[in-house]
Amino acid sequence: MTLAVQTSGYETWGRPEGMDNPKASCGNFDDSHPVSKFNVSLSIKNTSSRSLSKLELMVQKTTGKLAYVCYYGYAKGLPAIAPGQTVNITFAAFMERTETATRISLSTSQGTSASLLFDVAGKPVGTSTAGVSAPAITGRIGVSLQNSGYEQWGRPAGMDNTKAGCDSFDDSRPVRKFNVSLAVTNNTNSDMVDWTARLFKSNGREAYVCYNGYDKGLPKIVPGQTVNVTFSAFMEVNESPARLWIQDKTIGRSGVLAVR
Repeated sequence: MTLAVQTSGYETWGRPEGMDNPKASCGNFDDSHPVSKFNVSLSIKNTSSRSLSKLELMVQKTTGKLAYVCYYGYAKGLPAIAPGQTVNITFAAFMERTETATRISLSTSQGTSASLLFDVAGKPVGTSTAGVSAPAITGRIGVSLQNSGYEQWGRPAGMDNTKAGCDSFDDSRPVRKFNVSLAVTNNTNSDMVDWTARLFKSNGREAYVCYNGYDKGLPKIVPGQTVNVTFSAFMEVNESPARLWIQDKTIGRSGVLAVR
């Protein structure tokens, strides 16, 4: 997969509701709170021999956090791309006026990804990385990184008391939230019933992890099955992730996946 920018540039715009409430739409803007709007027209070419689907686009800012993105004409999500096909999309990434975009990354459910770097004027630097697979490891438990990114978040109560869980957050004590989406494959002949993701920081300590949408525990993975799981790892604002793996109580540990 390759990316090519048709046009890109900044303008001042009203603040979209979604910047403060992710559940809000891109249809309402507050002109009394101006922000920077990074407009991009992007050409995406599928250079592989298989269709690419469930495309997810992320725009990283100078702070390392992700910008709020609105698409034009894709209310139901970005389209699948057939082998050899090129698709053009247009979107806007919103950020504070003191911020600029540094990178656009696009990933698919097939494990393919590509990215482009940008200068402070919003112009692409160099060319995209073509046909690059997201980091992955194989073995008894296969792990493939679908996408990842940072945002600032309130401190979860579980960071100080693991029994407190992930339901309460203290916005007066901001922390770094590292969001991760993984594809986990069971390559053994046994069910994976009691498993978890473990993420360690660059200082060697384990990060506090919260799962998204798994109130009753992570799903069972039968032999040969692949399951997608999304979680967030919380750490201090001056810390960064280094590696992760999947741990199953019966099967054991997967290989180590480097993250950053």
